[in-house]
Amino acid sequence: MENLKWIFAKNEGGRDSGLHDAGVETFKGNFDRYLAREMIQNSLDARDDPNKPVLVKFELLELNRNDIPDMDCLKATLARCAEYWSHDKKARAFFKQAEALAKEPKLTGLRVGDYNTTGVLGSDTERSKNWYNLIRCAGSSSKGGGEGGSFGIGKNAPFAASLLRTVLYSTFNTDDEHVFQGVATLVSHNHPQGGISQPTGFLGAEKGASVRSMAKIPPKFTSNHCSKHLADKRPSPQTSSIKLSPIRPTSSTSRCPDSRKSAFTYWRATPKCPKASLWCARRE
Repeated sequence: MENLKWIFAKNEGGRDSGLHDAGVETFKGNFDRYLAREMIQNSLDARDDPNKPVLVKFELLELNRNDIPDMDCLKATLARCAEYWSHDKKARAFFKQAEALAKEPKLTGLRVGDYNTTGVLGSDTERSKNWYNLIRCAGSSSKGGGEGGSFGIGKNAPFAASLLRTVLYSTFNTDDEHVFQGVATLVSHNHPQGGISQPTGFLGAEKGASVRSMAKIPPKFTSNHCSKHLADKRPSPQTSSIKLSPIRPTSSTSRCPDSRKSAFTYWRATPKCPKASLWCARRE
């Protein structure tokens, strides 16, 4: 596995971004409902064989901190977010909690897997393709008017449910491409080398590029890992995403092991193996 790193580019004179991102705030409230609705809609829109149904499977799993690349950097970034927004009580409290969570040795993940889907197609720069619109661009969509979620807003739902505001995506698509990328939607913060960082960071290869070799993808997030129970000789196309940090609880006293307490969102997509696997981690 390649040594993957988090990259938060410098803002270079742009305006600051705070905690209440409009796209994320849209899904505050009933996280269970919004998360399930948006993930299932994405799966339905990516149906592979029109004569077969799309199956979406939700699983609660446990992850070791070491399963997730560059967690130390993410934890340090969360700390810088809390420091930069120390004048904002809500933002500081949110990121202090996130920093503490990022130290935990084990996290529970909600994996959402869909079957009979195409996976996410396209490169980091093909603006007409799904991968670019899902991962690399805000407020855009490659869906047509006849598809659900054609305004590109639903992809924010996993971030709204995550206490780390982080999602890890892994796909094996119908073009036989294995792709992995982590995305964190945080706030403006001090850059380690001076200046201010943009709020959105990418976990991946050099300069934050997506990882496009299965040998370099973390073992927990490869198509082989999610499809090992299948009889196929080769993995089927799929997409995954892991949301780092517990999903926000709807009640501060709730202790039930459901998606509201998850920290990671992992979305994996393929035709016969999950098109999307969503992981959400929680503290015990």
